[in-house]
Amino acid sequence: MELSVKVAFDRGLLDSMLPNTNFTFNMSLVHTGCNEELTSRDSLRMIRGVGMQDGRLYSPSLNLDPVIAISGCLCDGPTKIAADMARPFKIPVLSPSATAVELSDKSKYPYFARTVPSSMSEVALVAELLVKFGWKRVVQIVVTNDRSTAANEALAERVRAADPKVDMIRMVVGHDFSNLRLDNKHLYNYSKVKEFAAEVAKIQPEPRIFTGIMGTFNVVPILRAMVESGLVGSKRFWILEDSLCRTDFFISKDLTDNNFRELNNLQGHRTGDFDWPFLSDHFKGCMCGSASIIGPYLHNMWLPFWTSLTAADIRSAGYVPPEGPVENSAFADGGKLFLSKNMYALRVDGMLAFLVAVGNLLNQGVDPADIRKDVLIKALFDAKFEGITGPVGFTQSGDRLSSFDIKSFQPNASLGHVHLKTVGRYDSTTANLTMIPHAHFFADGSHDVPRDRPIDCPKGSEYVGLEGQECQLCPPGRQGQILPSLGPSCIDCAEGLFADRHGQVACNVTPPGYMTSTVRAIKPEPCPSGSYSNTAGSSKCSACSPGQFSNKAILQGSQEGAAECALCPKGKYLDHAGGSFCYDCGALMTGSTTIAVGSRSNASCMCGDDYFRAFDGSCQPCVAGLRCHWRSYAPEGTTEESMDMVVKSATDDQMSPSISPGFYYKNKKVYSCRPQHACEGGAWEKENSCQGERFGFLCQDCPSGSYPSSSGCTGCRPGDTIGKALLALLLLVVCCGMLIAANARALTQNALGMTMTLVGGQILTTLQIIAAFNSTSIKWGKPFTDVIDALKLLSFDLDLIRMQCGGLTDPLAKYGFKMSMPVLSIALLCTFHCLVNMIRPRLSSMNGLLNAIGQMMFIFFISLGLSVMSPFQCYSHPAGNGFSSLVASPQILCSTGDHLGLQVVAIVSVVFYIGLFLAVTGYAVVWYPVLISSDNINFMKRFRFLFIRWDPRVHWFSIPLLAKNFLVALFPMLVPEANLDLTIVLLLLTLTGYLFLAARFEPWRTRELNWLDWISTAGLCIILLIGSMSVGGDEPSAGASIILTVIFSMLMLVMALFFCGYAYRRLLEIMQIKKRFSVFVSHHKGGGACCARFLKMALSKRVNGTVFFDSDNLDSFSGVFDAVKMSETVLIVLSGETLCRPWCVGEIVTAYYNKILTKSCVMADGQAQSLAKWTQLTAEGFANFYGKFEVLRPYGIALEDIKPAIDLLLQNVPIRINLESCAALDKSLQETVEALASGSEEVNFTRKSRRLSVTLIAGGADVTAINLDAHVLLLSDATDPEASASARVLKMLLEEMTQKQVQLDLALGESEYSAMLSGMGAVSTLCIFTSTTLQSPRQLARIAMYFKERPDGTIFPVLIGETFRFPTASFFDDLVQKGHPFGSVQGATDLFSQATGMLITPVEVKEALEWTFETSPDFVNVPYATEDLLVVQVAKLCGKVAPKKERCERTSRTSRRGSLWAEQPVGFRLSSDLGEGADEIDDNGQVRGPPVGVLLGARSQGLEETHDKKKTEAIQEVSV
Repeated sequence: MELSVKVAFDRGLLDSMLPNTNFTFNMSLVHTGCNEELTSRDSLRMIRGVGMQDGRLYSPSLNLDPVIAISGCLCDGPTKIAADMARPFKIPVLSPSATAVELSDKSKYPYFARTVPSSMSEVALVAELLVKFGWKRVVQIVVTNDRSTAANEALAERVRAADPKVDMIRMVVGHDFSNLRLDNKHLYNYSKVKEFAAEVAKIQPEPRIFTGIMGTFNVVPILRAMVESGLVGSKRFWILEDSLCRTDFFISKDLTDNNFRELNNLQGHRTGDFDWPFLSDHFKGCMCGSASIIGPYLHNMWLPFWTSLTAADIRSAGYVPPEGPVENSAFADGGKLFLSKNMYALRVDGMLAFLVAVGNLLNQGVDPADIRKDVLIKALFDAKFEGITGPVGFTQSGDRLSSFDIKSFQPNASLGHVHLKTVGRYDSTTANLTMIPHAHFFADGSHDVPRDRPIDCPKGSEYVGLEGQECQLCPPGRQGQILPSLGPSCIDCAEGLFADRHGQVACNVTPPGYMTSTVRAIKPEPCPSGSYSNTAGSSKCSACSPGQFSNKAILQGSQEGAAECALCPKGKYLDHAGGSFCYDCGALMTGSTTIAVGSRSNASCMCGDDYFRAFDGSCQPCVAGLRCHWRSYAPEGTTEESMDMVVKSATDDQMSPSISPGFYYKNKKVYSCRPQHACEGGAWEKENSCQGERFGFLCQDCPSGSYPSSSGCTGCRPGDTIGKALLALLLLVVCCGMLIAANARALTQNALGMTMTLVGGQILTTLQIIAAFNSTSIKWGKPFTDVIDALKLLSFDLDLIRMQCGGLTDPLAKYGFKMSMPVLSIALLCTFHCLVNMIRPRLSSMNGLLNAIGQMMFIFFISLGLSVMSPFQCYSHPAGNGFSSLVASPQILCSTGDHLGLQVVAIVSVVFYIGLFLAVTGYAVVWYPVLISSDNINFMKRFRFLFIRWDPRVHWFSIPLLAKNFLVALFPMLVPEANLDLTIVLLLLTLTGYLFLAARFEPWRTRELNWLDWISTAGLCIILLIGSMSVGGDEPSAGASIILTVIFSMLMLVMALFFCGYAYRRLLEIMQIKKRFSVFVSHHKGGGACCARFLKMALSKRVNGTVFFDSDNLDSFSGVFDAVKMSETVLIVLSGETLCRPWCVGEIVTAYYNKILTKSCVMADGQAQSLAKWTQLTAEGFANFYGKFEVLRPYGIALEDIKPAIDLLLQNVPIRINLESCAALDKSLQETVEALASGSEEVNFTRKSRRLSVTLIAGGADVTAINLDAHVLLLSDATDPEASASARVLKMLLEEMTQKQVQLDLALGESEYSAMLSGMGAVSTLCIFTSTTLQSPRQLARIAMYFKERPDGTIFPVLIGETFRFPTASFFDDLVQKGHPFGSVQGATDLFSQATGMLITPVEVKEALEWTFETSPDFVNVPYATEDLLVVQVAKLCGKVAPKKERCERTSRTSRRGSLWAEQPVGFRLSSDLGEGADEIDDNGQVRGPPVGVLLGARSQGLEETHDKKKTEAIQEVSV
């Protein structure tokens, strides 16, 4: 086209159009074919030349004239390249068809201009139309090329700037569906266009309005695909730029394929497949903007010129064809080829624009040499002329000023189809839009603007129906959303999402373990085996890496997919990706495994920890004692991938197992060593390595002159004999001590010493049980192991005294020596026995010798059992060995010849030692009751070692104790080590069973020994329980071992404190510093208990020390004789039956043989006279009577022991205790104290200095006279010593509590008693009733006389003892009618009258007794209650007799009950006006709350009384 302009210029045809034609110009053609590569390569030819002239490139081979301007290129891409290359040389470039928006940017392309209207003009036209019709929702078609992308972005910005509410839905199609070949033929990939159209069709709600800047080459296939997808119709409207207007050539039916070569190249589609000529019929009513490019010169001048041209004319102008010569046919047919494309006319006007600019410059006188660069480009921008495309002019941006015809496809009846019709005009220079009235009809045939969307539907639904006038719920696979300016729409769920229900407003996110690989998915698919998805919303599952697998059935046990792949476990591998299972190493090589999880190659398979690699390459099972970690020879840093190379390069020694330390190898068998440090291990089938100088089987032997040690072998030293010497010396001392203790007489044996011995025996038993625990395989851990290892000597472990240094190394010899030690000990005892009797005949008896032997066997029974049964304790060697070794001598294999010999000796020893001793014990226990009842005291002496420790009532408890000790020694020896849990259970059952029996029967002779036994047994159970934590094979932590050490230490400390306490008291006795009791009051409960109670209280005020009274100080009868031994003096209260009671006789005998001063006393003259009958007993009578006291035999008291003691007691005249007169009583008590002190100089019997203000016993006024100021009158029977003593006790307590005087009627005559009753004021009267009071005429008469003299008075009855027989109706009838029990009525009257000096009849006595018992009586248990309880009972009386608002007090009394070794000071408070919980006033006058301690109230004692309408309460405060 450009060459045709030169032909016209040269012919002068342009003279009328151009301002100046007096110049010539040359042209050079470069064919780029819209190819950017060709443009870059060939456009340089227009610039290069020879020389350094301005405006050209230097080229040594070409000599061309400088280029002053470039006309072209045609396409946007090549045009940009040409403009970029021309810019440095300031060469103007003018394109006839490049419409790209960015070419208008003068900062990039300052020398560019174009004759075709730019895309920005088209953008402005389309934007004006969209805004004019008021559409708010528009689908924008964008092709991803430079022109379309930029233009469409500008269109969207311009529309939104005009109306921000417009929603521009951007749909992008790749530009690669159309490629221009070098022959200018387009090759279309129509399948991509159809896919794009399908995507556009999915837009919801359905799109109605379409627009876009696409280009001519792209619009035809896109429009065809839109028609096929149903996106063109009566309800849809398209507005496009010039590209749509160019489809008008589809209207003609006589078009040839040559005219539409781009359409013929649709891949896979022939022309006949679609009705191409009538494509425009589908776009009825749609609009496009077409630039006005037809001027008057086109038809008047240029078309005639064009048709006159020939190919020779073009060749003569310089045409160089790129492919072949130009044909004359191009100029034929009336110029149809020229008219077929608008760019042809625009190319002509582009050349004319340069020529006009040059002519203007020449007219302005510009030198032709200066017409270039900025001068030329400015002249070009200023040029305005009438071209063949109409008026031509440029803006300062180089864009052409033009106007556009707005065309629409309108029906044409004459043609039979639609045709393009101009319906308006748009001037881009003024942005003026003008529509021709009534010229445009929309697709429905009306002028009504169509809707941009269907009707509104609720969220979760979509538009349906032919015209989108109905709504329905979104189907599964789609979600309902309300899009901006669109309303509710159904959108396909994207990949990774799904919707499984109708009407979902949001798609569900695909969970981990699933995938959704397609859009519009209804449900997710589980990841198949071998893959996984670890994130939500996955569209596909990833294959598991090598070394990892996933299997739906294995991992989840269901059909769900895997969220992550699992590592192949140890022993398996997987060498490829996407695996659903791992391969087992065992299939390659039995016993092989992998180092870690996740192995990725079979090279990772190697022999496991429990196997070793044999020389044939197979894996063989590894037994304990072998180190089979052969892969551990791999150097540090070896990876799994390089391990296979390490395996292949390993030596045979490396791939063979080694012997672990602590094990021994012999004859292809592995043995376990004990101790483990003796064996240091070694190589497979090589010589074993023993520790130090050790040698022999299991490294048990040492060279001569050395002994095994923790460091190997240690040489014997002269000092090593010290241990053996100390052991021998200890054995001598123990045997000597046992023989001396065994020959001591039970009757005279010191109680403290005996108890101390029993405590020592319990300590030894506890230590032996700990040693038995240590003989099990329990792992105690450090430091407890170090503690209990020191107890091995108790199990006769001779290695501790290094017997190897004495040549004793043979196991059988060592065991024989241990078994001979008991025999040697017995022999040693016999030797001592003979030597002692040689020095002093009969000093050691045969019974003493047997007791010593029995005591030694009893104490060391557990150690003996452990030693004797040690040949039965074996430990197993590693699995597969088949042997086991003796724990005591590991070099001896069990069930072999040497072991059988040891077992024979062990069986003999068990029978001889254990069996014989148990048989003797059983015999003694069974025959004990029989022989004791037959007065066989010799039996008691012979078996005293069995029974001396027990309460006689539980004499049989040696059997449970020995059974416990035997089982404790048996179970660790016989139960295999593999069954350690069974051993612990059996030991716990044994200990807890014994503990239950010990707690149930309290068998030991004292309470302290029982407590000590319970504590030690419970502590052993705790230690064993903590030790059971090692049953699983793990050694307990250091913390647990420390706890064990602390428990053991505390247990030993408690037992040691018991032992030291007894030892200290025994030392005080030996040094004659102090005994436990100063006076032991012996009495018969039935006839002298009240007298004894009074003596105890009276003597406590007169002697320094404790006075023993059984109700206060005794726990059981078995300890009464020990209390006698711990007393300085004994006072016997002789009543009618004292010498008839075994326990009283036993106390007298014990005092006699322990040389304790013994005195007797009586309370009545008749009691002293009754003793004469005992002196008249014959020997036979004596034996018959006292021979029945078999209850004393367990304490070593025989019949022959009783008579000397009784005779000595009866030789002394008993002291008469006068209870009637205070002065006489005080005198008799003083005589008693002096008599007790006369035979014991070392004991201080001086009177105590303290005196109570109202204590009348020791000094003070003689109260035999009437004391009318007394506050309490106490009536008692003077003829009954028990009643008189009770009265004295109550008097003492009441006076101490009330600090008021108490009047007794003991020594008052008839007249004095009468005068007292008449002369005393208001007093409280108490009357003591004993079992004989109702048979006493004196006391009954005085009660009757009291009511005669004081008819308004009240007597409070006080009942002495635990029970009382109240008078009944028959008693009163007999008394009134028969005078019973006094003979007759008259006789009773006489007795009553004689006792009172006035007439008293039985009727009056009856009435007096009835009045007396109308008042609630109070029991005061003087004979049996402890002193604490007695004080509480008297305190209640105090509440009755004390005046209101006064308080009764008593302080500093001895505790009612306790052990023989402790005192507990107590205090008492009683207040008649203090309520419960009220504050009290202490001795210092300070107010304090309720006392801390034991609170005993009258209600808690069963005693409740009301006095002056207020409740009294006895409160006992105990402070230890």
